[in-house]
This record gives sequence, structure tokens and C-alpha cells, in this order.
Amino acid sequence: MTSSNHDITKLRNDLLQGQIPSGSILERVIGDLNPSELQKLREQAANGLLGLELEKLAMSHRLESSSVDIDGFIQKVKELERSLGQYSRYNAKGEFETASGRTTIEVKKGCYIATAVYGSETHPNVLLLKKFRDEFLMKRNWGRIFCRTY
Repeated sequence: MTSSNHDITKLRNDLLQGQIPSGSILERVIGDLNPSELQKLREQAANGLLGLELEKLAMSHRLESSSVDIDGFIQKVKELERSLGQYSRYNAKGEFETASGRTTIEVKKGCYIATAVYGSETHPNVLLLKKFRDEFLMKRNWGRIFCRTY
């Protein structure tokens, strides 16, 4: 623990025990309060500290659960790849609430060269090439080797 963190921890503990550093600004401000105002301030400080601890716990929980969710999504995409085959086309999208906000993961797989050449994955020539790949090339050993190399 750094000396700065140690100083903060000591000050926090001192304040929780009602020991205010002599000559501090805090001592001067609190010195002007009557006992009921001082008690109210202690309660508010305790509630604020409790709120900070609860938020820290909630962020930790979001981080852990989002990690589990993201890992699960990645596993599902791998299963999808195995079940459809490495030459298939698919889109998968996952949205996750993380400790830092919302995260979106999108995985797309398709025939990129033909799609780029013809401008659309639904262009008739792209569909014809996919059909040729799936119904002719993928049914032959040399065709599968060609597709894998491609």
C-alpha cells in the first residue's frame, strides 16, 4: 500500500472513530456544529460510504456477469461455426451490459471477395457461386481443399 493510500485509510478510520485531525479544516467546520447537526453529518457520511461500497459491489458483479456472458457468446459462435461448417455464412450479434457500459460484439462470416465484386451478398452471381461451392466443390475432396485454401 502506498503512503498516500495508507494516509487516506488512516484518516478514514480516524473519522469513523470520531477522531478528527487537530488543526484540520474539517476540525474547524465540525467545531461549529451543534451535537444534533454533528450526528446528522455522521449519519450522512455513513450512508454515503455505504452507497459507495454498494456501487463498488454492483460494478464488480456487472464485470463478473458480463465476462461470463461474453465467454458464453464466444462459445456459442464457436459451436455455430462447428455445426454449420467453416465454409458457411452467418451473422451473430451479442449485446452485453458491462461495468463500463454497453458492449456489442458482432461476428459476420461470408464470401467477401464475390460480395465485394458484385456489391451485394444477394446478387444473383454471388448466389450462383455459393450454390456451386456448396453443391459441387464441397462434395469433392479436391474442392474442399480448394475452398480451404481460398
